Amino acid sequence: MSKSIIILGANYETSHLVESALNLFDEVFVADPYEHSPCKLIKGVIPVNVDVCNVPLVVKICRSHKIEAVALGVADRLVIPYAQICKELNLPAFLSVKTAEALNDKQLFNKELKKNGLRGIPVLDEEESQNHISSGRRVVVKPVDANSSKGLTIVSHAEHLLDAIEKAKHFSARKMVLIEPFMEEPGIGIYLTFLNGECINVSVYERIESKCRTGLNNLPVGAIYKSKYKKIYLEKLHNKLSSLLINIGFLNGVLLFSGYITKNGIVVYDPGARLQGEGADVAVKYYTGIDQKELLLNIARGDSSLDKKTSFIKRNKKTLASIWIYLSEGKIAKVKNLDKADKQPWLLESRVRLDVGSEIKSTMINTEGSVFARFYVCFESRAEYLKIVDWFYENLMVYDFEGGNMIIDSRQALTDVEYND
Repeated sequence: MSKSIIILGANYETSHLVESALNLFDEVFVADPYEHSPCKLIKGVIPVNVDVCNVPLVVKICRSHKIEAVALGVADRLVIPYAQICKELNLPAFLSVKTAEALNDKQLFNKELKKNGLRGIPVLDEEESQNHISSGRRVVVKPVDANSSKGLTIVSHAEHLLDAIEKAKHFSARKMVLIEPFMEEPGIGIYLTFLNGECINVSVYERIESKCRTGLNNLPVGAIYKSKYKKIYLEKLHNKLSSLLINIGFLNGVLLFSGYITKNGIVVYDPGARLQGEGADVAVKYYTGIDQKELLLNIARGDSSLDKKTSFIKRNKKTLASIWIYLSEGKIAKVKNLDKADKQPWLLESRVRLDVGSEIKSTMINTEGSVFARFYVCFESRAEYLKIVDWFYENLMVYDFEGGNMIIDSRQALTDVEYND
C-alpha cells in the first residue's frame, strides 16, 4: 500500500472514493472547511478542516504531513484548486491547471466547442433573454462555475430575470452568470474514460430530468444506461469531442457531458471532470469491470496502467438504471422499508446520503442537496422497470416529525423517459 493521500472535498458523494482509498493507502486525509462533513465521519480517515480553495494553506498542510498523493472529490468548484495543489507539490494529477480552467468555465468551453465544429447550448445576453421570455419561452439563469443546481433559476417572466441574475452571482466564486434557453428536448449523459491520451470507454445514457414537474427546477431524477442515441453520438460527435479534450490536455481521468437531442443534432454542455453524483461509475463497473474510483486513485499515485481490453467487454446483459429519491422540506424522523429495498433481486447498489436527523432546509429545495438516496437497479424490460419505479414510491417512506411522508413523487418524469426494450 502507498503511504498517504489527501482527498479534496468531503460531501456524501465523495464517500465512495474515500472508502476505496482506505483500501489502497495507509493514511487517508479528507479536507474541507466543515468539521462534521459526511466523509470525515468515516472510520479510519484523518479529517482536515481547511478551505480547499486556499491553495497555499493546503500545500503547506500536505508538506507538513508528507502527503504523497492528491485526489479530487465530487465538487466542481475544487477542480482548479486540485490542479493547482498538485502542480505546487509536483504530484501526479489527471489534468493540468490550464486544462482545469478550460473545462471549469462554461463560457470558455462553449467557445472551444464552436472552434471544433460542435454545438453547445446558446448563451443569451440580458436583452436576448428578455426577448426569449417575451416570446413565451423560458430561460435558465445559473452561475458560470457552480454545480448541483446551486444558484440556478428557471425564469418564465421578465420581471424575475434580474433577481435570478443576482442569485446566480451569489453562488458564483467569480460572480459570473450564464443565461441559456430552457431545453425542452430529451437529455442524455455522455460519460468518458480517458487513459494515457486515449478514450477507452464511452457510456451514453438517457438522462431523466424533472422538467419542472416536481418543482421550479430541471433536476436529474434518474438515468437509464441504454440509449438509442449512442450510435448517433459515436458517428457524429465522438471523434471531434475526444480530439478537443486531448488538444486541451485532458489525457487521463473521467469526464461527464450533459447533452440534448435537438432537431439539428446533439448539443453538449456542462463538462464535469470528476466522479459524478449521478454515480455513472456504477454503470461502468457493471458493464466493463473497470472500477473508476481505483483508476483515479492509481493515477494519483502515478500508476496509469490498465488492461484496456476489459473496457470493451459487456459483462452484464440486463439494463441498468438509477432512480433518485428527493425529499421535501423538513427533518427526517423515521425511514421505512429501506431494508426491504436492499433485499430486492433487482437492486444492484444503493447510495443513501441522508439519515434520521438529517434536515432538508428551504435553501436545499430544488437542488441536489435534497436527494435522500440514489438506487441502481437492473431489469430486462420496460414493464419491469415501471414496476420497480412504482415499488419505491409505494413502499419506501421517509417521515418527518409531524408524521408526513417527505418523498417527492417523481414517477411522471421517470416513466416518461424514451426507453424501449
